Amino acid sequence: MTISLSDMVSRIDPSNTILFFGAGSSIPSGAPSVQKIIERISKTFDISSDGYTLSEISAIAEEKSSRSDLIKTLRSLFNNVNVTGALLSLPLYKWKNIYTTNYDQLIEQSFSRKNSHLSIFSSNFDFREQKVPEAIKLYKLHGTIEKDICDGVQSRIIISESDYDNTSEYREALFDALKYDLNGANLVIIGYSLADQHIKDIVNRAVSINNKSHISASINLMLYTEDENRASLFEKRGINVAFGGLDEFFVELQKQNAPNSLVYTATGDPLDNFPVLQAISIDVNHEVTNSEKNVAAMFQGWPATYADIQANLTFQRSITKNIESVLQDTSCLSAIVLGASGTGKSTLARQVMLRFLKNSYHCWEHKTNHTLLPDDWRGIAKLLQSKNEKGILFIDDAHVHLFELNNLFDLLVSDDLDSLKLILTSARNQWNPRVKTPNFFSKGQQFFLEKLEETEIEGLLSLVEGSPDLQPLVEHSFSGFSRNERKRRLTAKCESDTFVCLKNIFASEQFDDIVLREYAELEESIREIYRLVSAMESAGVNVHRQLIIRLLGIPAEDIASALVKLVDIIHEYSISDREGIYGWKGRHPVIT
Repeated sequence: MTISLSDMVSRIDPSNTILFFGAGSSIPSGAPSVQKIIERISKTFDISSDGYTLSEISAIAEEKSSRSDLIKTLRSLFNNVNVTGALLSLPLYKWKNIYTTNYDQLIEQSFSRKNSHLSIFSSNFDFREQKVPEAIKLYKLHGTIEKDICDGVQSRIIISESDYDNTSEYREALFDALKYDLNGANLVIIGYSLADQHIKDIVNRAVSINNKSHISASINLMLYTEDENRASLFEKRGINVAFGGLDEFFVELQKQNAPNSLVYTATGDPLDNFPVLQAISIDVNHEVTNSEKNVAAMFQGWPATYADIQANLTFQRSITKNIESVLQDTSCLSAIVLGASGTGKSTLARQVMLRFLKNSYHCWEHKTNHTLLPDDWRGIAKLLQSKNEKGILFIDDAHVHLFELNNLFDLLVSDDLDSLKLILTSARNQWNPRVKTPNFFSKGQQFFLEKLEETEIEGLLSLVEGSPDLQPLVEHSFSGFSRNERKRRLTAKCESDTFVCLKNIFASEQFDDIVLREYAELEESIREIYRLVSAMESAGVNVHRQLIIRLLGIPAEDIASALVKLVDIIHEYSISDREGIYGWKGRHPVIT
């Protein structure tokens, strides 16, 4: 049976722990996935990628062109890869040693930023006297991106079939080091998929070494994707398996182990002073620089990323300038954007964040799945105030973090800090019923995102017509209409609802996930009302309040509360005030 990540972390002592990183640990910092490398090689060398592994397609490309061209193509994917997030916490602990099969230099960057010494070994030829004897060693088992035999050096990036055949020639001393390090130590393997052949090879080698060792090591697998069946196969071999990501690992680690004190190195990033925040926050500047646009994700109903916005794949909302103005006001700490699902709240907030980034603000986004840490953000606000700098923090689904937000607001107000501003987004049905500190009302301003205005519809149409990335995704029947007819359909047929407009333009069933996620977040009793109203309305029934009360047996005194929790989802309108008859209808027939 798998163990909790907290339990796994509690069993290890960093000074007696070897970390072994796979590709999954580098992807949050912008490093390419194996699939992305395969796609780039396929496109560059005109080779079908169907069914080929990375080593196979690399060998074909090398045979078809040259080793130099293959490595040049590979390096082009690592040009703008910079360390961020949880990896920045890596130098805070005195690990026994670190191993990786990644080519990137993210670990090196992390240690450099913290002014911490690191000895790097990428082949047998790197073994020599260390400049700093007590420095942590980094063993790069598959080589490093900046050194390859095509450069005239005695080192090889392990990528093609022939490279794996020559592994022993260049790597045997590295595996010998692993054998000695494993003796009585903890091994934590991070960033691999259980279906990955590499993880099987690494585990087999580790188990083999462990079985021959006089003092057994503890082998731990930390996996992002849950797969209990495959996990059980590893557990039968005495390996501990826990599910979680790199961010969660370092959050748990900092709860249970005090980081080593380091001499602070000024990098310009205030989060360097609060390393736990680096694991649970997105640095917007890094995202813009290192991430790529992803039209497919937007097409499937996810908010636009910072890279999408930077690539002009979104249209401007009319309230953007009002939000900016409020956040620039020294008497205001927060802008709260409220609206139903699919209205574009998250995208709007990220648009505002990018505008502030261009005005030299420090910009961060909290990772929704993690607990917000008010005391640490208070420290950030104090640091910014002392340096006469400004920062802005975006918190999506703010209702999830309302308890912590209440604390943070009260702390910022009591300290009279205006250096850190907040952008919050939430659905009104989730936000309104919850208890909030009075400071939300005195120091924050709410903005409601509802139907598209005429200028916004014009902007959406111009975007769709002028973007080469979006044009292939437009539904054929919609693209066949004239500009005026398109506008009429969005205004009349779609009633200017953002979600319905986008679904009408792109005709993708994946957009339905937006509404289904909203439905899933409702309380069960409220969800049943929503389901019943939608079913009856879709069947042509004129739904009214008394009908719902009779069918579901809802006490009359609970109706007001239910409507608050269904605001922007179910709308009540008057049929006869004298008779006390009130109709209920959904946001739009397409949604119901």
